[in-house]
Amino acid sequence: MKKTILTICTVVSISSPCFGYSPSEIAKALQEIRPKAEYVLYGTEYKGLVWKDKRQSKPTENEFNSALNRIPDILSTEITAKSEEEKIQKEMRLIATESLLNKGVILEK
Repeated sequence: MKKTILTICTVVSISSPCFGYSPSEIAKALQEIRPKAEYVLYGTEYKGLVWKDKRQSKPTENEFNSALNRIPDILSTEITAKSEEEKIQKEMRLIATESLLNKGVILEK
């Protein structure tokens, strides 16, 4: 019996503005310009963007490419925000622990 293996891949040319961006990064860029939009993206190029949203217009190719150019800034902002959030959570745990220690709920070893 002959086995057939189906391989599915996305081919992106080096000249493509999307070269090097993952689908999740492209999704973040699209959410920046069209929050909560409904769409399907086949591949990683504008021509694969099928717009399903009835409330917002499909971004132009220039808007799409501009959003992609901002991906490094978007990711950097997310990393900074996550780092700040983790720092605040750590401080809150420390304050809560100190409060419990002061009330005698937690005994120091």
